[in-house]
Amino acid sequence: MFCDSCKAECAEKVQRMEDEKTELRNEIADLRRELAATQQELNEQTEANSRAPTQTIKNHVEKLKNQLAMKEKQQQV
Repeated sequence: MFCDSCKAECAEKVQRMEDEKTELRNEIADLRRELAATQQELNEQTEANSRAPTQTIKNHVEKLKNQLAMKEKQQQV
């Protein structure tokens, strides 16, 4: 049916495709691990951010401190 050279050529193509499939599976596994690590890092940062004061609150506190300092100076005069 097929000549020997055609069989060998097909076998080589199949082997290359199998090798490529293995490489792609390994790459997918690596990307999944990287995604999981990134997701974990994101979750940790989100939790840390929820515990820390926001920049808006920090700005408000700074504004109130400045107002208090100005009132204290006015009372001293």
